[in-house]
Amino acid sequence: MIKNYYEILGIAEYASQKEIKKAYLQLAQKYHPDKSPFNGNNADTALGKFVAINEAYHVLSDENKRKEYNEKLSAKAGGREHTINVTQAEMLYNYGLQALKAGKNEKAVEYFQTAIKLNPREPKYYTHLALSVIKTGHHFDKAVEACKKAIDLEIYNAEHYVALGLVHKHYQKFVEAEKHFKEALKWDGKCLRAKKELQELKKLVPNGFWGSLFGAK
Repeated sequence: MIKNYYEILGIAEYASQKEIKKAYLQLAQKYHPDKSPFNGNNADTALGKFVAINEAYHVLSDENKRKEYNEKLSAKAGGREHTINVTQAEMLYNYGLQALKAGKNEKAVEYFQTAIKLNPREPKYYTHLALSVIKTGHHFDKAVEACKKAIDLEIYNAEHYVALGLVHKHYQKFVEAEKHFKEALKWDGKCLRAKKELQELKKLVPNGFWGSLFGAK
């Protein structure tokens, strides 16, 4: 765990060397273990603070050490921010699922889009964005793009190919839909949704057209 030396000295991260030294001298004098207010039971506490103050000053008063420390501190803050974003994104994703289930498709799109902004590396957000987009109107290209992004992130997941097939099916692009459902089965031969959709296509496509679509005689 990285200590925040700026907080220990009570200064801003952009503080000058003069400000750093001033803060150090004031605190070192206040928390010196030999000072009478900190004798007795408080001695250990005072010593701990005094050691932390000296440690902070030792690093921040050296420009090279301060630069290296700032990089570590920034990385820690970035990691914490990433964790928060991932948590918030998952929460918004769940809100999106609820909205989609309730038929609030426009709202679902908003939730999934925001989740993607917070965590653009999660494939399922793109898949569900696509499935909500096609229910809001004519956004075929946007839906396809979202599915392809999910596939780029997780090429082995059959569900993403199924979603892409559903998008094409929704717009009655049955040849492409069939291709993507079959692709899903290549990655997962037990994918029940892909098998079900292929059976559904047989009911949707006219008999005369079915032979050219699936190679039937």
